[in-house]
Amino acid sequence: MVYYFSTKKQRNIGNLMFIISIFIVSFSFIVTTSVNPEVHKGIHINER
Repeated sequence: MVYYFSTKKQRNIGNLMFIISIFIVSFSFIVTTSVNPEVHKGIHINER
């Protein structure tokens, strides 16, 4: 029972860290694109 709760807690922490890392990456990406529009244009050129 205690082992189950500990693993469940670790899984929740892992999901939380995963969500936070995605949020940080998306936030930094938005900041860089808003600050420097040339970066955004370069990304679009690379996609083509």
